[in-house]
Amino acid sequence: CFRTSKPLGLLLITSTAETGDRIELAVAAGRIRLALRLGVREKKKEDREKDKILLAGQNVNDNEFHTVRLSRRGSNLKLQLDSQSPIRAEIQGKHTALQWRTIHLGGLYHEEEEVSMTTTVPNFVGEIQHFYLNNIPYIELARALSTEQSIAGFPSIKVTAKFVKHATDNLHRPVTFRSKHTFIGLPMLRAYSSIHIDFMFRTREADGLIMFNGGKKKTSSL
Repeated sequence: CFRTSKPLGLLLITSTAETGDRIELAVAAGRIRLALRLGVREKKKEDREKDKILLAGQNVNDNEFHTVRLSRRGSNLKLQLDSQSPIRAEIQGKHTALQWRTIHLGGLYHEEEEVSMTTTVPNFVGEIQHFYLNNIPYIELARALSTEQSIAGFPSIKVTAKFVKHATDNLHRPVTFRSKHTFIGLPMLRAYSSIHIDFMFRTREADGLIMFNGGKKKTSSL
């Protein structure tokens, strides 16, 4: 899952020193863009012409969370965004094994890799969560480690991003008001000396009454 307000950003890219194989998943012009390259034995600039390109969605830079699912079985590809109908394609050629040594999530780690990878997509700005590759939860593994350690049986993980606890994790019984005619009526709030109110809200409307607490006679109201 990811969310961003930027129309362009690198979500994921694989690299290998031996071949030109790679997966590049990015937000491009507000859409999800997948570029897959298989069976390329040497790295050359003209290898870009061999990329299999798939596009999905519209306006994914709306700062809402979106889920991307990518699966491959042999030469068959499937790319799905949220609950939309999946996009399917078939890879041409005799090679179906993808070779990779490094996975870059959200951007490239070293400047020299930016040159060697020859990608024109800038690093991602936003939030990414629940990243799984072959059923391995890499973000959860990275969270459990320091910035550069390894677990037996798993590759080393390097982190430059910041782990945050999303605000919605603390939501308790959220309520949706579907029109201006809906509301919740509660007993009058009686706070004579001090008061502290803490809540979150989101809306697409330009104006609207969030809360009102009326006082008696000449007393103040909220």
